Amino acid sequence: QHYFIQSNLRTTMFLLLYVPLVLTVASYLIINFLLFLQRRSFRHIPSLPIPLGLQWFRGHEPEFSRRVKADRNKHKGIVMGEMVPEGNSTINILFLYNQGLILVTDVPIIAKLMTDRKAYTKRPLFGAWNSMNGVRVGGKYGLIGDIGSEVWAAKRRVEDKAFSKGALKETMEGMIVISHNFIDVMRRMAEAEEVFDMFDHLVLSAMQTIAKCGFEMSDELIREHSDLLINTVNIVNLCIGLNLKDPVGFRMPWKYKQEKADLWKQTLPARDLMKRTLTEGMESARKKNTILAHLIRAHDVSDQLTLDDIVDECLVFFGAGMETTATTMAGVVWHLVRHPDVYQKVQDEVDRVYGDKEDLEFDDLNQLVYLEMVIKESLRLKGPAPVVAKQMADDMSVTVNDWYFPKDSKFTILVHKIHRDPLYWDDPLKFNPERFAPGKQITPFSYMPFSAGQRNCVGRHFAMVEMKVLLSQLVRNFVVTNGRPSETDLILTGDFTQYPMGGIYVNIRNRNV
Repeated sequence: QHYFIQSNLRTTMFLLLYVPLVLTVASYLIINFLLFLQRRSFRHIPSLPIPLGLQWFRGHEPEFSRRVKADRNKHKGIVMGEMVPEGNSTINILFLYNQGLILVTDVPIIAKLMTDRKAYTKRPLFGAWNSMNGVRVGGKYGLIGDIGSEVWAAKRRVEDKAFSKGALKETMEGMIVISHNFIDVMRRMAEAEEVFDMFDHLVLSAMQTIAKCGFEMSDELIREHSDLLINTVNIVNLCIGLNLKDPVGFRMPWKYKQEKADLWKQTLPARDLMKRTLTEGMESARKKNTILAHLIRAHDVSDQLTLDDIVDECLVFFGAGMETTATTMAGVVWHLVRHPDVYQKVQDEVDRVYGDKEDLEFDDLNQLVYLEMVIKESLRLKGPAPVVAKQMADDMSVTVNDWYFPKDSKFTILVHKIHRDPLYWDDPLKFNPERFAPGKQITPFSYMPFSAGQRNCVGRHFAMVEMKVLLSQLVRNFVVTNGRPSETDLILTGDFTQYPMGGIYVNIRNRNV
């Protein structure tokens, strides 16, 4: 009996010690074999060497993580671009564990990716725009989060009308009011004669423009809830960035607890505010030509769109149009104060177009040619969106320009790298607005600050009008100078879209116009 007990004990110990070990080794071998088969299907695409050994299954992730940790403020898309050796192929693949990301800087292939909606859909952002931590953000059919459904296509056709020439002409009056508010604040800053961070003021103006011109919120309502709206956009963008950077960790209940609490605290009241605004203004809005009016019309003609879907789009427009527009204007100001010759040309043009008028008229916008050139060049060098993500449709595999892409291929278009490619831009790191002079030829799809194709930014014309109105008022009324001459570069940061790290500091004084 004693022998029998000892024998059973040894058997039990053997099972406890060796079975888990065998299962672990077997699992490791199976995972590596499956990864080998997956990576083998991409063997024709150039790739950085993957070190052999126990960490082989991680692919390029160790090197990628090392670079990200070396500069945590840098956007991960820019880090990916820096991992591609100079002079290497315009198509490369990066393996992060089981995910293969095809990094693209080949403009003809990008043209195909951006224009064929059936073959190439928008890559899902880990469901980040749908909902996060139980909080509804952009919804299933949001313009940003939807990967390309027919509901999205129908909505996009309706919402394109909200940014037609006639619609923009109607919204310009509200933009002028917001620009006057901004100028009043700048006058107080000029009287203080102190260096200050202009970025927060640009963010506030961008938020007010969307609220007033896009969704017809009253001035009183905007003043009362401006902090709520700005904080909501900030926490949503932060959590989307965390979701993209650490999709597994973000789902763990013990990680990012403060950020998740802030998401609940800000987003739910903001959604309630937008829902009340929509409900109260729905009848009067139907007769107008604003973003809100077209969203309501989309709701009226579709049996699939609910009031919550419209609220989703409100959040999308605030999220996509507030900080990005403010970042672009900050980049323009940063370049202007460091290039006096460019500043003077902008100022001369603005003075000529305004003449004796206090405000611009809609037709005057087309005369601000040089200012638009400056905006475009600033977007090339300091754009808020450094990458665009695409994915092959589940049931398709295609060959483009002799490159074969299997189904479910995932693409990352390195916009930041293309905007600095000497193949398309002479002296690419130099700030030179003349690149965008009328008549100058820009290679199609080599310039994509607003993305391109059918999934381009629906509000790009709205943003351009907004920036022209506010920046022209700024240059016309003030002399803006560099508040921190020691800063040699505008550092952008962010895991989702980029924004100025540490703001943009300037001096400002009144002009006698």
